[in-house]
Amino acid sequence: MLELADAYQATRFVGCVLEVLNSESRRPLFEKRIIDKMLSQSNLEARLDFPASMKPLPIERLYEDIASKWNLKLHLTHAVLSKILTDLVR
Repeated sequence: MLELADAYQATRFVGCVLEVLNSESRRPLFEKRIIDKMLSQSNLEARLDFPASMKPLPIERLYEDIASKWNLKLHLTHAVLSKILTDLVR
């Protein structure tokens, strides 16, 4: 997963989403060491909107601490992330 995220220059975004999904699940779905490695490999210089196409939408405050750690303005709603989580655990 690390190599694929890196190949698409999406390590920062994937890592943030994995961390949010872990925070929403009753048990961790992704190893913390993988998320930590993604964080250490990410370029966090610029604060980016994620996803950029949803920039006009409000920032999801529920995940503000995690998004801040990744230096992102997270526009994915709780409903979207809950749907991803539901699909993963089925």
